[in-house]
Amino acid sequence: MVWFELRPWRLAHEKRALAALEDEGWVTRIDWTLNAEAQTAHVNIDFTAGGQLRQARLEYPFIYPGAPPRLVPRQSEQRWSTHQWGYGELCLQLRADTWRKVYDGADILRSARHLLDTEGAADTSGQMGVVPSEHRFTYGQALSWSNTRLVLSDELINRVKSRATAPSILDVRTNFVGDTCIFIATGIVGSAQHASWVDQSISPSIGHTQREGGRIAVITEGDPRHIALTAQEMSCAERWAAFSSIPFHVPSLIVGLIDNRAIALFLSLEGHVFNVTSIHMDQQQRTPVQNEILKDMKVAILGCGSMGSKVATSLVRMGVEKFFLVDSDILHVGNLVRNELDWQGVGAHKVDGLIDLLQRINSRVVVDKWINHLGGQTSVDTLMCCLAQLQTCDLIVETTGSGQGFIYAASVSEDKRIPMVWGRVFGGGFGGYIARSRPGIEAAPNLVRDSIYSWFRNPEHPEPPPSAGIDYATAGPDDQAPLIADDADVSVISAHLTHFAADLLRSGQDSEYPHSAYAIGLRREWVFDQPFDTRPIGVADASIVDDPCPESNDSSSEVKA
Repeated sequence: MVWFELRPWRLAHEKRALAALEDEGWVTRIDWTLNAEAQTAHVNIDFTAGGQLRQARLEYPFIYPGAPPRLVPRQSEQRWSTHQWGYGELCLQLRADTWRKVYDGADILRSARHLLDTEGAADTSGQMGVVPSEHRFTYGQALSWSNTRLVLSDELINRVKSRATAPSILDVRTNFVGDTCIFIATGIVGSAQHASWVDQSISPSIGHTQREGGRIAVITEGDPRHIALTAQEMSCAERWAAFSSIPFHVPSLIVGLIDNRAIALFLSLEGHVFNVTSIHMDQQQRTPVQNEILKDMKVAILGCGSMGSKVATSLVRMGVEKFFLVDSDILHVGNLVRNELDWQGVGAHKVDGLIDLLQRINSRVVVDKWINHLGGQTSVDTLMCCLAQLQTCDLIVETTGSGQGFIYAASVSEDKRIPMVWGRVFGGGFGGYIARSRPGIEAAPNLVRDSIYSWFRNPEHPEPPPSAGIDYATAGPDDQAPLIADDADVSVISAHLTHFAADLLRSGQDSEYPHSAYAIGLRREWVFDQPFDTRPIGVADASIVDDPCPESNDSSSEVKA
């Protein structure tokens, strides 16, 4: 149902309010049209404002009074005010950002009358009235009409300024997003006087290299380059000649820096000149200061599937710049429902796709990799390559779902005293758990895991759903079918695991988490009473040693193959 059927009293109010304006004498026509099937309501209104008869249409939105009506000339080509959108709608004091449900259509008419009367009145000098603009567009709104843009870093701008006024050759990569062409300045080509410079903050995998790049220079108002950038009538070749002695022969970008702003044009071979909006990089602090320590830490991500890929991307956004990634799998189309990677990585090893993604987020990321199955069939020599890399890490994040892979990771954690965290999502997506082992504080990972599964098997707990896979990742076959859970389920548990990992890297012994393992419910199921029901799990004490080696009194015993 449309608003005037849902709220007939509101329609009656609107009619009374507009009729009252007619009684005041400045509104001379009110003609209502209601169409419930089309969910439209509008009023043809004639009113006097600014010394003229205005023939307007007041159009009510389908969710009225949740959004304001709009007032437009009935003849769409008419321009009544400097405060008028390109498609005719008057921009009034009552509008999308100021509207309240207590206002009505009559208030819209009064606002329009005030605007037009003010602009239509002249002062004693004959100057027409001006209504100050109240436009408060966001940066993004202001760029809605610009689909050709240039990204310049502050460091690149400073480098250009340090090279005096001679133009520099600009390395540019081109990226297309939707219908927007984005030029990204990635560096400056060297010259006889200056060495080349590459902006290390920009990933080299972004976009495509722009042939011939562009030219950039510091300019002053009225100089030849400023004229080339601002003149209305000038050919592309003439504009280019102001920046380069090389004849204009490929589509190119020219940029001038003046008064802390950039003027840029794109020149096409067809003779078209496109204005390019300069976008400065926003380097405002958005992550907590305590995350600064993370950039010096190296994190191993064992398993680059749905959980591992999410943890890795979150950690790189939090500041981690050094990784060791382990996985043997290829990214399949079916993985896209949960993995952080997209179609760009389909067919590639998950490790390689994840490396590309991490370096697109932060180009300073350095990654060591081992594309193999930890715990699978491989030579001991190859296995040792992986374990040797593990011992160089500050933290091990285990998300493989492999029982044997967990055992290898736990062995390195225990023997080399490297903290380890891991997590699992329960089949069906009703929850999961996260756990950690800090050498000298908590028991070894295998003992912590044993404590967790003892908690799972607590006779006081109800039986888990058959599809839960509660024993997933115990020492068993590694080729089990994928557990059923959606991206939101995995994302929640992965986010908790990421916080667990970051807390360990930042604080060491002074953790914000008083417990070493948590079961986290995402809906009412099994032991969980409601969504986000979190249950701490008691684990083995650090004094307990994990040493499965059996004792033997037989000194002559032999080891048989």
